Amino acid sequence: MVSRPAPGPNRPPLDLAAEVRRTLATAHCDGTIHALAIDTGRAVGVDEDTPVAAASVFKVPVALE
Repeated sequence: MVSRPAPGPNRPPLDLAAEVRRTLATAHCDGTIHALAIDTGRAVGVDEDTPVAAASVFKVPVALE
């Protein structure tokens, strides 16, 4: 993913979903993502309603243990 500076008075806000779609397209890949900031409730998703195998969903928590 392309790293960009945080939004500010002279910068447009980052459209994270568009950035993920662009990155997937550049890599010729398909993918889904849903991320939720627990403290703020802000969320971003790309095809987040697409069913996925449970093993795909549980890799991150297992990796963090």
